[in-house]
Amino acid sequence: METTLQPQEGSLEGWLQGPWVVGTVTTARGLAFLKAGTTSARLVEIRLDSLLEGGVPLSVVQAGLAERIRPALLTLRLPEEGGRRRWAEGERGKLLDELFPLIDGLDMEYRSLSELREWWERARSGKKWRILSVHWLEGSPGGDRILDQCSSMEREAPDWAKIALRLREPEDLRSLVRVLLERRSQAWALMGVGPWAGLSRIVLSALGSELVYGYLDEPGAPGQPSVEELSDGLRRVGLAVSSEGRMMRAPRP
Repeated sequence: METTLQPQEGSLEGWLQGPWVVGTVTTARGLAFLKAGTTSARLVEIRLDSLLEGGVPLSVVQAGLAERIRPALLTLRLPEEGGRRRWAEGERGKLLDELFPLIDGLDMEYRSLSELREWWERARSGKKWRILSVHWLEGSPGGDRILDQCSSMEREAPDWAKIALRLREPEDLRSLVRVLLERRSQAWALMGVGPWAGLSRIVLSALGSELVYGYLDEPGAPGQPSVEELSDGLRRVGLAVSSEGRMMRAPRP
């Protein structure tokens, strides 16, 4: 009979330290998770591109953030990196101006730094977590190109550098493992996209990837597993999930 490891009450003895689970929200009903006490997600990612494109009023998003009981990360994803909204010129900056006081962290694509540098620096001075992300959704650019991109991301001193990569063959997953093994001075959030997305997130979490993403309402990327599927998979390999005993890292100064 298959069994799932469970921690002893009040103790993490015998467990490896697992990642923090990030729950992605892309619909109006998902905003309820900002104040729900029954999810394994310790952080909630607000995909503003999906919410606005789905017709959710900005006022509804603001109300949800104002009532949050767990930290919220704001993402305004570009279409080129999997986003669902074609942004008007200057639109993202205006939205950040309205929502910035209500968020605890900002996920920004590396390619957006030139446009939104002010907000990247304001997040640092405002002691908000900063996630710098790259998405290769068509396939791997190659291991050396990935490492070159890692160097560029590290120079921006994010709290976490995030890479989402469509996995087409085992070598693609090995490229992400190589990042974890060779770039230990940086905190990473690495994940696969596509049919191997779920497996890759368990493997990379076991090797030290600090954030792992699943959906709370609907998948936000191809193959993305749910938060509960991720949490169950992590427990099955003996990784503690979102434990109260782990203090989240403070934003980098």
